[in-house]
Amino acid sequence: MHAGDIHREPPTAAMSETVGDLFDTIVSKPATIPDHATLRDAVDAILDSGLTRKAYVVDADEHLKGTITIETLMRHVAYRLGARPPGIVSWFRFLRGMESDAATDLMAKPVPVTRATPIGEIVRRVVEEHLNDFPVVDEAGRLIGEVNTHSLLKATRGVFSTSDGDASHGP
Repeated sequence: MHAGDIHREPPTAAMSETVGDLFDTIVSKPATIPDHATLRDAVDAILDSGLTRKAYVVDADEHLKGTITIETLMRHVAYRLGARPPGIVSWFRFLRGMESDAATDLMAKPVPVTRATPIGEIVRRVVEEHLNDFPVVDEAGRLIGEVNTHSLLKATRGVFSTSDGDASHGP
């Protein structure tokens, strides 16, 4: 705890609720691209979605294969504009991506959740693993939505009372 923190028990209901319990509130339509898409397709999917920071790569049956993040795309923008000097590993990865411009060459391993994932687990992963958006998959691994931390923060806003704002200013 930090100086000035007030110990409060976390709201039990929020910690035990699952993605499925709040599905209509926190899960949005994901930005998807097919597994044969290009990086340009990933950019367009993210920009068209308006809120997400990831494009999800799916196969023809909507099974989640990987993610392309805004950070990865911006790294490529920086290389292409000459704003970032490449390191050796990044440079080879960048060259491979430049050859084909295929999204699958640069996609990262997805970190999915399911309807049964507790909200408390997602909050923990946001803080400890520095993740911000989570693909939601069904039992077969098909992408059915995205938990975006903006929506999650909105849904958990109730943990902050109006008096917290006053108390945080200190004496």
